Parts: sequence; structure tokens; C-alpha cells
Amino acid sequence: VEIIGLTLTEGLANQGGAVRVNNSVFVMDSVSLFANVADEGAGLWIKVGALATADLFNVTMTSNSTSPNGEGGGFFADVDGTFTIQDSLITGNNADQGGGGYFQNQGITTFLRNTVAGNLATSYAGGLYIESGGDFAKFTIQQSTIDGNRTEDGNGGGMSIGSVGDITIDASTISGNVVGGAIGVGGGIYHASGGDLTITNSTISNNTGGSALDSSGPGTTRLEHSTVTQNVGG
Repeated sequence: VEIIGLTLTEGLANQGGAVRVNNSVFVMDSVSLFANVADEGAGLWIKVGALATADLFNVTMTSNSTSPNGEGGGFFADVDGTFTIQDSLITGNNADQGGGGYFQNQGITTFLRNTVAGNLATSYAGGLYIESGGDFAKFTIQQSTIDGNRTEDGNGGGMSIGSVGDITIDASTISGNVVGGAIGVGGGIYHASGGDLTITNSTISNNTGGSALDSSGPGTTRLEHSTVTQNVGG
């Protein structure tokens, strides 16, 4: 399945207000998903099966919203195979968890040169919610910007990581994200998992609420050649 050069808007569904993909080899290129509504994955809902691949290039997901208690304002991705999002913009989306997007990753996911900005979650993960686990799971964020996302009353302004798999963030910027509420933590990143989080060559700055990076799970958090500056606790 290929979707190229379209604008998909004002769709309404239980899963995938604009697009729903289930276990297909899939390519989306130069597509805008705007103002769609769903219970899960308001812009895009995708299941990438163990033998499948899915690639998103130059996709804009804007102003998509889930219903109350929904997951994945911009997208919801359940990955057993290989999934890549590249050179895309995810902005102004809303959900209960994962305002920008929600990952359930048991495969190989690459998030490359993307911007996740100005998204809102009612509870967890204003920008991205990441669950990653399994013997072959690999999740990598590279050369991306997570900026100006917010939770109203929960953890992980920029992103929330709850998984047993390992996560790598490289050459990326997590800045200007906010945790709302009295007890929220992890203005930039909330890491509460058994997997290891490795952050290299990255900047975590100007995030607000709790701490810039809150690591409360049994997994190891490692920062290498990175800058953490001008963050404000709640």
C-alpha cells in the first residue's frame, strides 16, 4: 500500500481517523493528516507485522485528537516488524497519552530527523509515549527535536518511556517541554522501565516540571557527550 502526495482531513473512526493499516507493507510520502479524530491513533493507526515493513517520509500530522482516554494523537504504531518515520512534522495533536504519538514496539523502529512540537497529553507523554520490549526490539531516535510539548496532569512532558527494551536517543534536542499538575515529573523525559536508556550527543534544556530527566525504573540511564541545562523543577 502506498499513499503519496495527499491531504487527509476530518476523518472519524475508532482507530485511525485518517488512515488505518494492518499488517501491510506500507509507504506514506508527502502526506498531510489534519484534524482527524479517533479513539486510538487519531491521524494514523498502524500495525506492522513481524514480516512487514512500513516507511513514513515527509508526513505532517497536525491538529489530530483522540477521544477522552485515547492514545496517540498524531499516530498509534504497534510494531513487530520494521518501522521508520523520517523527515516528518508532528505538531498540535492531542490525546490522553502520547499527544504526538504512541509506540508499542516489539520490532525495529527508527525515528529520524523528525520534529515533535506543541502536542498535548491529558496524562502521560505530551510528545511521545514509547513502550518497547522483546528479544529483538530496537528503538532509535536520531537527529530529532522534541519541543514545546505538554502534559496537563501526568509525567513526561517531552516523552514517557515505559518498557523492558533498550532505547537510544542520539544527536537530538529535547527542549521547552512542560509537565503540568502537582505531582508530574520528567519535564523532558520520564523513564520508568526495566530497559536501558542511552542518550548521546544530545541537548536537554529549558524543560519545566519535576526534573528534566526522571529515571525511576530499574533500567539504567546513561548520558554521553550531552548537555543538560536551564531546566526548571516543579
